[in-house]
Amino acid sequence: DGAWTLSEEVTERLQELKPDLAITTLFHPLYDHFPPMESELEAKAKLHLPANSQVLLYFGLIRPYKGLEVLLDAFAKLPSPPERPVHLVIAGECYGEWEPYQLRIDANPAAQRIQTHERFISDREVGIFFGVARLVVLPYRRASQSGVTAVALHYGKPIVASDVGGLSEYIMPGRTGELVAPSDASALAHSLEKALNTSYPEHEFEAAQERFSWSAFVAAALASIREGRVQ
Repeated sequence: DGAWTLSEEVTERLQELKPDLAITTLFHPLYDHFPPMESELEAKAKLHLPANSQVLLYFGLIRPYKGLEVLLDAFAKLPSPPERPVHLVIAGECYGEWEPYQLRIDANPAAQRIQTHERFISDREVGIFFGVARLVVLPYRRASQSGVTAVALHYGKPIVASDVGGLSEYIMPGRTGELVAPSDASALAHSLEKALNTSYPEHEFEAAQERFSWSAFVAAALASIREGRVQ
């Protein structure tokens, strides 16, 4: 009778399959069931990271389309001032072979500043990993939408992401993060450097949290029924 999708890209794909279907494009609501985020210093102590470090977080399931190798190449190009060293934390379960990533990490000139947690991250640990993050990085080659984005915005963390699929619908450049061309390590390194030197206003995250809340999702879904778009 009708459909709800969570991004424009999925709507377009569905329209190709069923042109006459009534489709309402909604969004991926923010996750709000995780524990409170730990303070930066406490979280860094638990993960054995320097107190003065700036941490990039790559979080979630590791799959080929998520572009971890692009981030590793970009990280090698990223300046790391001694007074504020930049560290990369990779946390998530690998769906596929981990060895190629590990070999790339071992060969990386910044390998000593890369920390890996190649395993499933339980809900109770999420507040620790996001607590250390200065930025959340999503170097995806393609995407429909992202649960990691939903967690990052919930915790008020700036996001540097590829300008692909539904990711572009959640991130406001210069306000809640930055968008970058996919599969371009040099461009990603430039955007990461820019983001590390940008102060993103707290009120922008509050606005995003309201815009992408479950209550807003339900209101939009019910409106599509009242307006007859879904019978």
